Amino acid sequence: MNTKTGLSFGILCNSYHFQQWQAMAIEKLLAENHRICVLIMPDIKKEEKTHRFPLLPFSTLFFRIYTRIFFQPESKQVKDLKGLLKDVPLIYAQIYREGIADYFTDTTIVQIQQCKPDFLLRFGFSIIRGRILDCCPWGVWSFHHDDPSVYRGVPSNFWEIYHGDIVNGAVLQRLNNSVDQGEILWQAWFPVIHHSWKNNLDEAYFQSALWPAQVCRKITNDQEISQQMPYKKGNLKRIPNNRQLLYFILLLLYNRIDYHYRCLFRREMWISGVRFINRKEINWLPEGGTSEYKADAFVFKILDQYYVLFEQYDYHHPKGKIMMQKFDQNLDMIGDATVAIEEKGHLAFPFTFKHQGSVYCCPESSTENIIRLYRFNPEMECFDFHCTILEGIAAVDPVIQYHDGKWWLFFTEKQHSTSVLHIWYSDTPEGPYQPHLLNPVKTDVRSSRPAGALFSMNGNLFRPTQDCSKYSGHRISINRVNKLSVHSFEEETEDYIGADLHNEYKDGIHTWHHFEDVVSFDCKKHGR
Repeated sequence: MNTKTGLSFGILCNSYHFQQWQAMAIEKLLAENHRICVLIMPDIKKEEKTHRFPLLPFSTLFFRIYTRIFFQPESKQVKDLKGLLKDVPLIYAQIYREGIADYFTDTTIVQIQQCKPDFLLRFGFSIIRGRILDCCPWGVWSFHHDDPSVYRGVPSNFWEIYHGDIVNGAVLQRLNNSVDQGEILWQAWFPVIHHSWKNNLDEAYFQSALWPAQVCRKITNDQEISQQMPYKKGNLKRIPNNRQLLYFILLLLYNRIDYHYRCLFRREMWISGVRFINRKEINWLPEGGTSEYKADAFVFKILDQYYVLFEQYDYHHPKGKIMMQKFDQNLDMIGDATVAIEEKGHLAFPFTFKHQGSVYCCPESSTENIIRLYRFNPEMECFDFHCTILEGIAAVDPVIQYHDGKWWLFFTEKQHSTSVLHIWYSDTPEGPYQPHLLNPVKTDVRSSRPAGALFSMNGNLFRPTQDCSKYSGHRISINRVNKLSVHSFEEETEDYIGADLHNEYKDGIHTWHHFEDVVSFDCKKHGR
């Protein structure tokens, strides 16, 4: 097995026609120098056809009509890859059935092994068992587009909407002889899009198309790639009956009306506060006007003077700017807030950190597809432009952290701002920054998006993040970072901070920033 020039893989499929997300996964692997060494299709000439026209139950007729005529997700549109795969060796597999599973004959297994695939990617066949699962070094990889600890069966990404769940899962697993109990290769959790089954399914399918290439990067860099399923089996679901489908359609209509109502008439109103870490008393900044809010509070300290940077946003003039409020050594406010940073585009999340005696600010400027760094001028009490870190990336809520000799840049991208985490790294805070080997390193709507500076406690490194599962800015997740290197990243959620710090603003919190002996945060309410 050659891990230096890429891996060889085979594809279990039914034809040269693939769904868009499957084609995307194949093309991503090819773009990263992995090679298709064999296609494996069922030998339809040898299959026994007991029913040329299978009899389907009337109880699921509405679902079949709905999915055939009205439900057309982009991820499942057909793409012909015959031109791309025309020179790939083709094996017509001889299979036999025992119970609910298909088994490959010894002759077919030998044919596959002669092509020397490192792994097989399953895009066809039904439940498979037997020697095929171990006929190549890294086994057979298969997708399950739900969280198997919650839902198994069909249809994908449907029952989360039906039952009002807030998180939708998916896994790439290495199959074994136990149904839905394979070894996890990659796992993710997405926000449930309650008003659109199409968008909900497309989100999971297109995002999962990246995972085979990411797992291959782990293999070629000698990283551990799998872990045992840590959960019980979820409920086995089947195709919804006519009554369930009618309810589902009405539910989608209600959710769509509710979604647009919230977008048009339910404004988010934020207030920011600061306190000493070892005290409970909170000093709140003044509330904004009826059409503005003060969010994303980031505190820093110069000698005995405290400053809080925050985003000020006015719904009548929808462009955020970074304001600065001064506090004395007891965290009592001094004077009025002043403009700290303003650019042509929208600014938010003014993350601050200290380096070599200077304080720096790295605000979000995703509308301009740029990340800038500013340095505090203590004499003028203002921030001066320092340098540009990255261009061409719509980075949301960037956080810069020094750890183990590297500067690490965490952010989510605007297209998937609540769930998909990217990491870049550099030898200096100014750059140049390099992308992490596994980008995107994590997809989890509950704990991906940064919320403030990383901090150490009891010998462990913790990363505060935004739990956006219920809605954006629902609560704060505190995650223990177990691995952080140029080749690996692992973390697990240890605790949560709820939105109960303010009597009136109790609907959310999405910033939690430690700076020496103080912490700053914000809380929100849903206004009208």
